[in-house]
Amino acid sequence: MSPTSVPGNPPAKNPPIPLATAQRWADAIVRELTPLCARLEVAGSVRRRRPQCHDIDIVCIPIREESKDLFGAPASADNRVLEWARAYVARAAGPCPGPGEQTPRIISGGERAGKQLLLQLRSCQLDLWFADEPNFASRLLCRTGSKEHNIWLASRCAARGLHWFPYEGISSMSALRERQINPLSQGAAEAAAAAGLILPAGAEADLYGYTGMEFVVPENRELPWLQKNIYAEL
Repeated sequence: MSPTSVPGNPPAKNPPIPLATAQRWADAIVRELTPLCARLEVAGSVRRRRPQCHDIDIVCIPIREESKDLFGAPASADNRVLEWARAYVARAAGPCPGPGEQTPRIISGGERAGKQLLLQLRSCQLDLWFADEPNFASRLLCRTGSKEHNIWLASRCAARGLHWFPYEGISSMSALRERQINPLSQGAAEAAAAAGLILPAGAEADLYGYTGMEFVVPENRELPWLQKNIYAEL
């Protein structure tokens, strides 16, 4: 019996995935999820074209099937991607995984529609980030990374009187102050969105534009490129 299959042992971490393999798996997942989504994009280290990836990130707008009560009023809206993930885990239950594989399971999220769903596949972790049309570009930008890129973008926004809510978008600090919204407080992003304070962004280029920057292609969002081409300007 291998250490990964001994009851009580924590599951092994997924090993690094060569980019070509991660891209192939991401393409297969996209084919599976495309009929279930209004919009989706691969994000994370695969999109940045890192030689080694640790998981697969996808930002998507799931198709939601609305159900109604006996009186015809909306009762719920089922997230078809969430349903797919639950069905995948149910199908995969049973025989022990093969060598180097893990037992598929929902790591976190999944109890409701939510913002994200972390799903363990047999060979890798799949991070699904749910969005809607107004915040899709910002969530894609955030979940593409890198961490250093996101810190830089947030700093650039602050220097220009803006605030970036990574999961909602960019708002002006003056508008937030007028509505007495502290951008660092819990629920501030949702409050700003509800108040209509998020600047429109149909694509990542719009978000860069608010900071006075040209679009940065994903593979250039790594620290060495940022240090060479952008940090010196701050």
